[in-house]
Amino acid sequence: MIFKEIITKEFHQDLHIDPHILQNSIFFDIETTGLSRVYSNIFLCSVLYNENSHYVIEQFFGDTSDSEKNLVLFISNHFMQKKYIVTYNGNAFDIPFYENKCKKHDVISNLDQKTLIDLYLQVKKSGLPKGLDNFKLKTIEKSMDINRTDQLDGEDLIRLYKSYKITPKEEYLDLMLVHNREDVLSLPCVFSYVNKHVSRGSIIMEKPSYNTLNLSKKKIQVKRNSIKFSLSCFPVIEYDLIVNSLLYKFLWSKQSAKIEFELLVREGFNNDEEYIKYISLKEYGLSRYEKYLILENNHSINDKNLLLLSRLLLETHSK
Repeated sequence: MIFKEIITKEFHQDLHIDPHILQNSIFFDIETTGLSRVYSNIFLCSVLYNENSHYVIEQFFGDTSDSEKNLVLFISNHFMQKKYIVTYNGNAFDIPFYENKCKKHDVISNLDQKTLIDLYLQVKKSGLPKGLDNFKLKTIEKSMDINRTDQLDGEDLIRLYKSYKITPKEEYLDLMLVHNREDVLSLPCVFSYVNKHVSRGSIIMEKPSYNTLNLSKKKIQVKRNSIKFSLSCFPVIEYDLIVNSLLYKFLWSKQSAKIEFELLVREGFNNDEEYIKYISLKEYGLSRYEKYLILENNHSINDKNLLLLSRLLLETHSK
């Protein structure tokens, strides 16, 4: 196992990120031996966070096949200390991969009640900026005049790791560490860019107080594995709030004074053999124990439970 800590000079002073959010954010990226969560392993991780107005980057390299559990513990301990987990395409890859390894090694993920901010999703919503042909992180960095020293891609890194396992040369290790470090080093600037130019300051903000939530039954859309619905709210907020998590997402719109929810749900049958759609409160990070909340019973929406879940999620993201 190889651990490396780097403290750079000062954090960029002109970042368009709420200072409270920046202080409570951790920027995160992993490198793996392949795409399969079951058969591939995590061998390298970098985290970046703000400490006393300075960048701190910590890297953990697993130089043996037995290092993965310690690497996962390293990630878990850092997640425990922060509220916002910021990635680039992490909701689709890094986070699910990490969660699978937590289960494998019996490690608490510490993802409960966290806000996952995937900058890739925010950039993709806006469409490609003029002159760009893809949404890769390196492409977005170039459009922002961020110049990397590293030119490797994911496949190069896997080949380099395999070479290192055979012949552990220091230059191989340095190349891998530089690549992974630069994957997180640019994320605060990308976050700032997205917040300023793509989301107009709305990518993520602290939730204001609210008194009244009303469910619009006409706008409920039920699919096999998801439920979409809209709530009207009072009072009206002063900015938009966007939250993307693995199992749910919502947009609280300043302009419409509405909250648009999308929930991933399970389906099955209760003890009376009635068809139901439900969620696990434990999976949603709302309970330490395995409890279930039924949202639809025999194709009839349970209004009270839908409102209850909405309030629980909103309260979670206001802490």
